[in-house]
Amino acid sequence: MNPDAVMCRLGMPRYYCKLFLDRIKPLKRGAIIKQIRLLYETDLAIKSGRTEAVIGLQNLILNLCRPVN
Repeated sequence: MNPDAVMCRLGMPRYYCKLFLDRIKPLKRGAIIKQIRLLYETDLAIKSGRTEAVIGLQNLILNLCRPVN
């Protein structure tokens, strides 16, 4: 998808859209899906009370910053 299409769809400024697309370009689809799943699981854990928000977000950031295999 080109930056203009993403920008229109998300309502994102072109500059940030390009930065975002450049950042995710080297990632494979499976890696992106895995990161979205981590975000979903963290959100669910926080909202269900299984973890405190600060701890959950810290763990999410640590997991997202790990090198992608």
